[in-house]
Amino acid sequence: MRVLRDERTFIAVHDGIEDHPKIAELSDAAFRLLVTTWGYCSRYTTDGFVKDAVWRKRGTPKARRELEAELVHKPGHDCPKCPPVPPGYVRFHDYLEHQRSAKDIEERQEQKREAGRRGNHQRWHVDQNIVEPSCRYCTGQQDDGSQVRSQPPSQTGSQTDRETIAEEEVEEEEKKKITTPVGGKPHQPRASAKTTAAELDATAHSPTAFKLVRNYADTCARRPPTKVLTALAVQVDLLLAEDWPHPDIGRALAELGARGKHAKLLPDIAHELANRSPTNGNGARPSSSDSAAAAVQALKTTRKPAATAPAQIAAGGAP
Repeated sequence: MRVLRDERTFIAVHDGIEDHPKIAELSDAAFRLLVTTWGYCSRYTTDGFVKDAVWRKRGTPKARRELEAELVHKPGHDCPKCPPVPPGYVRFHDYLEHQRSAKDIEERQEQKREAGRRGNHQRWHVDQNIVEPSCRYCTGQQDDGSQVRSQPPSQTGSQTDRETIAEEEVEEEEKKKITTPVGGKPHQPRASAKTTAAELDATAHSPTAFKLVRNYADTCARRPPTKVLTALAVQVDLLLAEDWPHPDIGRALAELGARGKHAKLLPDIAHELANRSPTNGNGARPSSSDSAAAAVQALKTTRKPAATAPAQIAAGGAP
């Protein structure tokens, strides 16, 4: 089961906050207003600034007056530790001394996004031995044209030597990835690889399932929605896990599309096609009545002849 990442921002509040001299004198309403507005500033990355129109709508007038005495500054304040407040705003005292700035939050989020991009590159390109020309990690180029660093520099030698060695090692590793696959046989990079990380992650749980579902989608008059392809890929992976042959899965996908059934019925249709009864010669499966008639005929042909009746013997029949 995939665990969703928690992308929410947060504020820092130490466990002795209620004993601080400036906090201890506050009413419960003022304390609640202080903490929730800290959260507002963090959530909207305002660096402690709040529009005056927004501030007047938060809490009660009495709670706001309590905070404005020392903990909330208005334009023209004389606190030497806090920056000037522009007209139309208020600013929380010492906000950046304890909370993350908008720049810190953005850098942290970018680090998470970068880690996700590198993880997708490792999963869908490196592990699958694919070189995607549009991937900056495959080509070794940043968006600004600089070289991508795929590993930290050596811990010995000067800074310049470490950077030079690291860049040479990165270039050598990239050449190995491009020219030598896992099996050891050289290959040429795919100039038009369609199995990009975004496509794979959106439509399949494995490259094999992606390929089968993509082949099915290519036969459709109009490409099915991504949600449908994703659901099909899940069912295809279930069949692959049970060693179903690719041709059987392909026929099941085509039959499911022809019938217009839900993706969850793919295993049922695959079973039906693989274990279908023989046809009756006309290209159709025998009906239940045909099967019953065949059974009766089989009984007749195997039944022993009845003994000769006494009346036939009296008439001169053979004894």
